[in-house]
Amino acid sequence: AAGINPGAVEQQAAVRNETTFGGLTMEHQHSERWLSTVILFGNITAFTNPAIRNYEQRSEQSLGFRWVSAYRFSRGKISFGAESQWGGSSISVYKNLSGVRGDLQNKAVAPSATGLMFAQADVEWPSGIFLTGGLSLNRFRVKFTQSVPATFSDVQDPSVVLIPRLALSKRFSKALVLYASAGQGFSPPTVAEVFPSTAVYNTTLRAEGGTNLETGARGSAGPVEYSLSVYRMKTANTIVVRRDASGADYFVNAGETLQQGAEAMLAVRFAERKDWLRDLRGWTTWTRADYRFLDYVRGTDDFSGNRLTGTPRNVATAGLELMREKGLRVSLTGQYAGRLPLNDANTDFAPEYYTFAARIGYVLDRKSTRL
Repeated sequence: AAGINPGAVEQQAAVRNETTFGGLTMEHQHSERWLSTVILFGNITAFTNPAIRNYEQRSEQSLGFRWVSAYRFSRGKISFGAESQWGGSSISVYKNLSGVRGDLQNKAVAPSATGLMFAQADVEWPSGIFLTGGLSLNRFRVKFTQSVPATFSDVQDPSVVLIPRLALSKRFSKALVLYASAGQGFSPPTVAEVFPSTAVYNTTLRAEGGTNLETGARGSAGPVEYSLSVYRMKTANTIVVRRDASGADYFVNAGETLQQGAEAMLAVRFAERKDWLRDLRGWTTWTRADYRFLDYVRGTDDFSGNRLTGTPRNVATAGLELMREKGLRVSLTGQYAGRLPLNDANTDFAPEYYTFAARIGYVLDRKSTRL
């Protein structure tokens, strides 16, 4: 059982999601240096979730466009454009009668809109210095209207968010490129977060925001390719998940968090061999993530300094790929994820685990046909 509710097996808890995506891309070459691209995209989603506490159905649609125009000059390029997306969510929550939809408990619609304008300049000097500077203006709006069990309406329409980014790199040789970047960002709450499985609309949930600093090195020497980076991101209003006594999830802002870590990648391609091993590539990656709450107090509980819920400290992946232009293709991948905290108090942890995957294929070429 889950609190006062029956268990997941008795309630036949499940998630069924069907999404159809579609898009159209058009490019126009104004001149040898000037190229514009327009992208139209959309999707339709049917989501059904008989859960322990209730039976939820969502019908979601979205439509958007993106326009990018880039002008190349002797030392780089300038890009500018805009993007907008409109979405609609129709949400119905029923009583769950052992996997069968019961009486209607909540009904609501939540149309949303996001938009941004951006510009970016990329400049490279003969000395190997590469500079990128960008700026974007962002806006989002969500309107929530509930008709059952009682009429309720709310609009989230915060002010425009200005996001800058600056990156600098220096190429010393093919084997060594050093870089550093600084940027800001934000992530508004989703409709599923402001109206979660508790079927209670959250009027206080705010957008996440953060500043990220990163530096690193990358390069290649013969068949060896590598990259190494360290980063430090400080976020405000981090959105985390909660679970009430009945087993329903809901979301809250958890104050400030500090997310810092390192990432490394090493790959080897047997490119200089003349036998079948020339198509063989091995690679490995490692991620170290030290994510912690900085300022997070809930009632009388102070979680400041605790590890961020649901985040493993170490993740390592390794793979081996045989990718021949014609004939056999094989890919083997393994991943390790360290143990992770299951609650903000860091009293319960999920154990470490491993995952493995294998894929095999064969390429046939017959004149102008490839299978």
